[in-house]
Amino acid sequence: MPAFPLETPLFPGQLLPLQVFEPRYLQLVDHCVTNASDFAVVGISRGSEVGGGEQRFDVGCVTRILQVSGPPGGRLLVVGVGVGRFRAEAWPPDDPHPWVMARHWPDPDPADPDRTGELMQAVSNRLVELGDEPAAINPALQDPTVFVYEAAARSPIGPLDRQKLLECPDALSRLELLVDLLNGQVEMRRLL
Repeated sequence: MPAFPLETPLFPGQLLPLQVFEPRYLQLVDHCVTNASDFAVVGISRGSEVGGGEQRFDVGCVTRILQVSGPPGGRLLVVGVGVGRFRAEAWPPDDPHPWVMARHWPDPDPADPDRTGELMQAVSNRLVELGDEPAAINPALQDPTVFVYEAAARSPIGPLDRQKLLECPDALSRLELLVDLLNGQVEMRRLL
């Protein structure tokens, strides 16, 4: 699958606006549009997203292109959406752009629905404490996996914490980590 390394990971369900100007990524977009294929968005563990040579995390997000605008061969505005997680199995040479051999990594069904519901409510409460709209994310109306990714995308956490959430094996462990991260944010704001 073609790969697009970025400094901030993408979650399933999250929109991704990209300005594409490097020749290798213009070729990636052309490949995806021509072949109606998805691409991988993967976080950068070391290095820069410009110029190549970066080191990448092994868990990322499969991304589908929704819209491309701009002149062919020129700077493009690409809008994509995350459609699921993947685990990298190998990184072939970047020719002409990054590639990843990957397998999809969906979440299993939550093992403990009561605990999952408690954590979803705790996440919602912490987001409200941090200034989010009370009705913005209603835990009663959502699947736990969808909920936690939407809540994480709205959370004031950094790229490494987002990557840790993406790497959690299931929604329950992701919710537990997100509650801890949000508790830290709430405590930090109380100290300021």
